[in-house]
Parts: sequence; C-alpha cells; structure tokens
Amino acid sequence: MTDQAQAWKDVVDHYYTPEQQAEWKSRLVDAPEFSQEAYLDKWRALSARIEASLPLDPTSDAALAFVREWLTLLEPFSRSASQSMWEGSARMYSDMDRWQGTVDPAFSKKVWDFINAAASAARKGGKDIGTLPSFMHPKR
Repeated sequence: MTDQAQAWKDVVDHYYTPEQQAEWKSRLVDAPEFSQEAYLDKWRALSARIEASLPLDPTSDAALAFVREWLTLLEPFSRSASQSMWEGSARMYSDMDRWQGTVDPAFSKKVWDFINAAASAARKGGKDIGTLPSFMHPKR
C-alpha cells in the first residue's frame, strides 16, 4: 500500500465503520472502470477554476454552473450512494480541516464550503442542480 493509500485508509477509517466501508464496496461493484488519476485530474481542474473565481456569490448563475459540473463529476458515485454513504461523505469532507494535508482530496475546504453554499442556495431557490442520489428526490 502506498503512503497516500494508507493515509486515505486512515481518514476513511475515522469516518466509516468496517460495515459502512463494505457497503461502499458492494454498491460500487457495478460502477464502470475508469482511470483514477484522470478522474482526480478533472476534480483538480474544476477545483482550480472554482478557487480562481472566489469570492463568488453562491446564488449566481456561475455558482450554479459550478454546482452542476461538480455533481456531474460525482454522478458515478451518487448513482450508487445510499443516504448513509452520502451523509458520511458530507461529514468527512466538512471536517477537512482535521485531515487536509495528509491526503489529496483534489479540492480545498474553501471550495467544498463554497459548493455546499451554492448547492444549498440553488435548491432553496428551486433550481435544478443536477444529478442527485435517488433518496434526495422529492416524493411525488
């Protein structure tokens, strides 16, 4: 295991029980194969563009475009995520100040906080923010 892989394991172990980690693996078993490094490069590029645009009004059209792009990148995982997986990830990334610098999440806490504020503002405004896990869709 590489140093980075071990560091991620330590972070994940802090936020997820072994049972929750097993749930992640079982739910993502049907996820399409992809290049992890190319995927991280996409996150880094999006993060750099967001960071360069800050400060930005989270209710702006530009902020909404960033949220939609963020959720598009996240879609392979959000398609399979359970509510507990989604909420666990949100807790882990909201707590980035504790572990940032030990692993490379491909975006900063500042970017994470902005995306959350922009997504919340858009949802409150009734705007379509993009692909969300099925449990987040309003019941009809």
